[in-house]
Amino acid sequence: MALDQNRLNLHGWVYDIETGSIDTLDCGTGRFVPLADNPQYFATLAASDLAA
Repeated sequence: MALDQNRLNLHGWVYDIETGSIDTLDCGTGRFVPLADNPQYFATLAASDLAA
């Protein structure tokens, strides 16, 4: 329902327990990239937040 209403903010992190690394979702490519190398990536804003 929130997705249909553009009220959903997406976050994506993958933790590798063995290495301690964290990958974050690059919403532009849809791929996970190392957070340490890409600290600029954060949750995508819902379309309703962009209009505000």
